[in-house]
Amino acid sequence: MIEYIDYMQKHVEVKLTEKIKIPDNFWQELESVYFSEKQDDLPLTIKKEFWEELYKIYTDESRSGSSAKAEFIKEPTDEELSELQKAIEYVVKVSKETVEKEKTENPNHPLFLPFSLFEPMGREESEVHYTKTLAWFMENDQGSPKHGFGSGVLNCLFPLFHDADINLIKNYQVEAEKCEEEERKNRFDIKINGTFETGKEFSVVIEAKINAEEGEDQLKRYEELCSLSTKLVFLTPDGREPKTTKNKNRWKFISWQQIAINLLRFMESFKDKAEKPEGFHFLKYFTAAIIREIDGAGMDDNPINLISYINKLKKERTND
Repeated sequence: MIEYIDYMQKHVEVKLTEKIKIPDNFWQELESVYFSEKQDDLPLTIKKEFWEELYKIYTDESRSGSSAKAEFIKEPTDEELSELQKAIEYVVKVSKETVEKEKTENPNHPLFLPFSLFEPMGREESEVHYTKTLAWFMENDQGSPKHGFGSGVLNCLFPLFHDADINLIKNYQVEAEKCEEEERKNRFDIKINGTFETGKEFSVVIEAKINAEEGEDQLKRYEELCSLSTKLVFLTPDGREPKTTKNKNRWKFISWQQIAINLLRFMESFKDKAEKPEGFHFLKYFTAAIIREIDGAGMDDNPINLISYINKLKKERTND
C-alpha cells in the first residue's frame, strides 16, 4: 500500500511487481468512503472523473506490466494528490480497524489464521497442490469417508462451473491431472464427469492458473479435445479472460476468490454443530491458503481485500 501511495503521489516511473496487488474492489471502497456523509472531518473535493482516470491508468499499466510513466490526460494538481493520499490513508485505517474487530470476535475464522495449509512445505503457489486438494474435497466420499463432507464441497462450488441444478445430479466422479492423451501437454487440471437424474451425462473441465502463463495454444487444444457440451472453466487469481482460446464464449472465467467465498459460506453451515467432519480443519486451512497466498489477503498483506471477503459474507447472511 505504501508503494502504491508513493506511486500515486509522484506518478513517475515505477516497475509494477507481484507485490503490488490492488483488488478491483479497492476503488469501490475508496470512492464509497470518499463520498460518504461521515467525511465531515475530512473535506475532499476530488472530482469523479479523477477516480475513473486513475483506475484506468492503474488497470492498463498493471495488465501490461509496463513500468512506463503514467500519463494523465489532465495532470492532477498537488492538492488533488494530497487529498487522494488522505483518502487512501483513511480507507486503510478504517479497514484495519474493521478487520481487527472481526478477528477479535472470530479469531479461528479462515480469514485470520496465522498460516495456511501449504506454507509449512513451501508450496504456497504450487498449482498442482491446489488443484489436487480441491479435486479431493469435491469427491463424494460417502461410503468410504475421507474428508467427511460427502458431496457438500462440490454442491457449494458447482454453480460456479455449471448452470444446471445441483440437486439434479445423480452421480459423479472427480479426477485431477487428467490426461486425455499420452502427451502431458493436454493434461486437464480437474475433470468432473457425471450423470443427471434424467440420465443425461455432463462434464466439466477446469484449467487453473496461479502464476503460470498459458501454454502454446493451450485452451484452444482443450476446446478441440472436449465436446461442445463440456463446460470449460478458466480459474485464475483475478478471473481474467484466457489468451489462447479460439472461442471465449465456451469458457466461464472465475477467480480463486470466488472459490474461497463459496467455501467460507459452506463452512459457516457447520458453525453451530458440535461435531465437525473429519476434513473440516483441513478445508479451513486450504481456504486460508487461497485467501493468503493466491489472493494476497492475509492479515498483514491487504486489509482492503479482507474487507471484501467480510462484506461479501455479511451480505450473504443478510440475504439469507
